[in-house]
Amino acid sequence: MSFRLPKTIKFLRYSLAIAALTLPFSALAQDRGDTVRCSSRDGRRILCQADTSRGVSLLRQLGNVRCEEGSTWGVIDRGVWVDRGCEAEFQLGERRPVRERVTRLDPGTGITIRTTESINSNRSDGLVYTGIVDQDVRGDDGRLAIPRGATVELTVRVARDRDLILDLESVTAPSHIRY
Repeated sequence: MSFRLPKTIKFLRYSLAIAALTLPFSALAQDRGDTVRCSSRDGRRILCQADTSRGVSLLRQLGNVRCEEGSTWGVIDRGVWVDRGCEAEFQLGERRPVRERVTRLDPGTGITIRTTESINSNRSDGLVYTGIVDQDVRGDDGRLAIPRGATVELTVRVARDRDLILDLESVTAPSHIRY
């Protein structure tokens, strides 16, 4: 079965809540005073709990994968996250402080996406497709959570009933932070 998806897709079920804004990931952190070590295992996003209120900077990269802020590592109020194989040691109390308040998206919040390329697939092949957020998305408190124009990554997955679904893999905000 082959299908072609329309240019605008309304995502209604994503509680990627948005992974960015709640990050329910397990931590692999080792806190050493004012530093924290954080490692992405198997290319997955990991949140390492740490006090980031005074800011964070990359002290040194530990693995072979390049650690790039906003793409493979970032900071939220609860800690430092790493992704896609980034392994690094971070200095706490450096650079800009993390925003005092973040907004949250309730599960099921609609995100209107416009694809930037044709998607023609008859199986889940692991390919990543790109798109952009077509309309501003507001959090549960009315604050802007995802601005129009933010880039997204999409993948085709197989649902439990073996139907193919287009899944929202990540959102990259204009500040180059990937969620």
